[in-house]
Amino acid sequence: MGIVLCTSIITGTVIGILLKWNPLRRLLKKLKVQIISPIPSAWDFEFSELNQGKKVTVALSDGTFIRGAYYSKSMAFSDDGYRDIYLEETWQLDEQDRWVKVDATDGVWISPNVIKWISFMEDANDVGE
Repeated sequence: MGIVLCTSIITGTVIGILLKWNPLRRLLKKLKVQIISPIPSAWDFEFSELNQGKKVTVALSDGTFIRGAYYSKSMAFSDDGYRDIYLEETWQLDEQDRWVKVDATDGVWISPNVIKWISFMEDANDVGE
């Protein structure tokens, strides 16, 4: 039984590494061979690749913007017909046009029918800079 458990763990780990690194896909890409992505959309790709927090600016269809931080308690639903987003922290402009965290909120949910575009920045820890 121990051999079966160890073999399963090793096999699963190797498959996971190969799927993440995907050496065959990299080789085909270098050879300029057209390949179909296993990820269905850019939305799914970006949110699946978020390993740490990022600053996010969401443009709404009415011309306004919501800025926040996408951390581990944030969520982006990726169903084909419904792509909403929940940001666990929200930010706003202060009098000096700097972004500051809004402390009196518990995040913000944004409906998919009002999202026009989303901009991602690298480090969510410096949103106010």
